[in-house]
Amino acid sequence: MSVSNYSNNVKRQFIQPIFDSANFRSEFRFDGLQGQVILPSLQLINHGSVGNIAHSYLRNIGVMGLIKSITLFDGNVKLTGLNQVPQYSSFKKFNRTNNASKNIDQYTDLNGLGCDVSGKSTKQGTSTDIEKGLQVIQQQLQNTINTTEATTKQGQLNLNEYLSMLRNIPCLPLSVLKNLRLVVDYNSNSAFYSRATNMTSCNTVQPLLAVDVVTNPELANSMVQLLLNQGGVRWNEIEHDQNLHDGSSVSVPTGVNTSDDKQTHTFHGFDNKRVNKIVVVKEPLEATTWNESTNVNKPYANTSSLSFFREKMQVRVNGSNVLARQGIEGHNEALGYLVDTYGDFVAPTGTVQSQITNMGDLVTDANSRAERDVMSDYKNIKGFQGYMGIDLSGVPVNEFQLDVERPKCNANCTQQNQNFNIHVFAEVPKAFVVSDGKYNVAYA
Repeated sequence: MSVSNYSNNVKRQFIQPIFDSANFRSEFRFDGLQGQVILPSLQLINHGSVGNIAHSYLRNIGVMGLIKSITLFDGNVKLTGLNQVPQYSSFKKFNRTNNASKNIDQYTDLNGLGCDVSGKSTKQGTSTDIEKGLQVIQQQLQNTINTTEATTKQGQLNLNEYLSMLRNIPCLPLSVLKNLRLVVDYNSNSAFYSRATNMTSCNTVQPLLAVDVVTNPELANSMVQLLLNQGGVRWNEIEHDQNLHDGSSVSVPTGVNTSDDKQTHTFHGFDNKRVNKIVVVKEPLEATTWNESTNVNKPYANTSSLSFFREKMQVRVNGSNVLARQGIEGHNEALGYLVDTYGDFVAPTGTVQSQITNMGDLVTDANSRAERDVMSDYKNIKGFQGYMGIDLSGVPVNEFQLDVERPKCNANCTQQNQNFNIHVFAEVPKAFVVSDGKYNVAYA
């Protein structure tokens, strides 16, 4: 079923899913559209969740946490897709300008990473000065999840943000892609998207798919000819692999251990492929470290990336180190590599620090100026923006490894000492090759 809005050359149609099961899956089919050429500007709209209590989405990813994976198929042929959506979308939402976060993402994704500066500077004092200091304030999300579909807030998702093929292909011709379908798999556990830990039931709302169909025959034909004449299209697919970093065998000392927890992780998901940019996400596994208080998770819960005190990371491809010396060392160097590789980040001063540091120093006074004035809710945010990224420039990979190192600290450092999952998201070149009305999808 579809409903249409009209313009001179393009008609927007809204497709209902042929299958929708709350907290499990929605599937959309493209047959029955009024037109044969689709623009790659697909949008998932009316996207949200209804819970038994009113609460908020996670501040970093909003409604993106509802989705486990997104895949675009032609029949049974996978064209493009993305797995582990919460971890990757968290990185992508940080990988924005503050203006984009404040003025766009809070309304589309229903997240709250955008920041304002509030208050006025004061001289250093005691904890009574906390409310008077100059602070960076992140947007606070209130009751974005509600108890009825009519009152719960719903967002939208531009699929070309996460399905890389859609950013490069000029059009999707239904004469070539005869059985086009989109499959959205959901996270069944509300912990991936809600800050509430006492939500006993939470169900996804049935979404709609917004599709732009070219209605001008001449324009449609020219777009298809462009695709055919260039023989198809290339893009960087986002592929994923992960390992467990289990530091249980490393003892917890008094103070900082000089004998670090160092492990080498081998990832086979990129074997026999070319790899461009990579980003490393360190997912916390100790639930107590992302709980803010009773029945409430911290703003990012376990969907962002841990930052460790004095951490190091070396990348090894085909047995050779990629980075000089010991690799990436410390928060500032990691952030430098990340910005050089991916561009702007919403990362106010201090938020990339580990949980046990304030502005680079060990925490000794919870009322210190660094703790009070840098950012509101600082203690619940810092330590969760520890992304690492580099550009491998299309190197052919036979073996991909990461050396990951962190010191283990005393018993007051649960966040520092916990086990964690290492997620690697890599840009891998793929190609959609079309000839004589037939196509092939292959690694480039």
